[in-house]
Amino acid sequence: MKVFKKFLFIAAFLLIITAFSSAGWKIQQVSYIEGEEEKTTETFLISQGKIKFLSEDYVQIIDSEKQLIFFLNPEKELYYGGTIDEFKKEWQEYLNELKKEMEEYKAQFEKYLREQKTATSKKIQEKPQMKPKVDIKSTNEMASIAGFRTLKFQVFEDGNLKEEVWIAPDTGIEKEFSMQKFFELIVKVFSSIAKTFTTEEIPLYDETDEYLNLLSKGFPFRTITYYDTSKQIEEITKAEKLNIPDSEFLPPPGYKKVTLKEAIKLESEDIEF
Repeated sequence: MKVFKKFLFIAAFLLIITAFSSAGWKIQQVSYIEGEEEKTTETFLISQGKIKFLSEDYVQIIDSEKQLIFFLNPEKELYYGGTIDEFKKEWQEYLNELKKEMEEYKAQFEKYLREQKTATSKKIQEKPQMKPKVDIKSTNEMASIAGFRTLKFQVFEDGNLKEEVWIAPDTGIEKEFSMQKFFELIVKVFSSIAKTFTTEEIPLYDETDEYLNLLSKGFPFRTITYYDTSKQIEEITKAEKLNIPDSEFLPPPGYKKVTLKEAIKLESEDIEF
């Protein structure tokens, strides 16, 4: 009888645990600029469409299913964020104020140039941007990264190599978290914010359908991004499956919510968000 009761207790305990947690992944990644000694290590927690970024300076949480985004400061026990719509609205209000100030400075500067009667008083016309032509090329190059089999892809923008990405197709991570869905959400948020300053909708190469379709093939384990004079490497060093409580993807109890303006003011005081 005691054995049976003990079995019931264990079974009940496991049911309670699984009710408040779900299968997920803990991923460690290192990023650095080639040729430089400094390396940044980040940890990601992933579960059911949610991702939590953990670094030395900040914590970010994005829930692509419930459309939530949070930025946390563990040292001060502060956070800002909420729903994606709230986040966008707060940023757009802040940028509208900033834009108004910039337009006032611009008007004063143009008035000054006119008074000087110089050729520089003419408005500088920005060169119209063209939608980039993005090509994704699959290679036969395979590599084992953090114990997972990956296939290398190359990303070209207008004929120039922009990225090399090693995708692992069958890790199980993609069942918990879609990188394609995540990037689509990021594009949705920040492209709408960018419209505060421009009406043009010219996507970057990593905002195009071609690039987003690449991310649907699996999970990126190594990415090399090429810039004019340098290249950045991001590589997963460890990926382990574990149960993660749902509470990990919300601001902890006791944290105080601040507005975007308050967060920006705190950052000016070297308090990271």
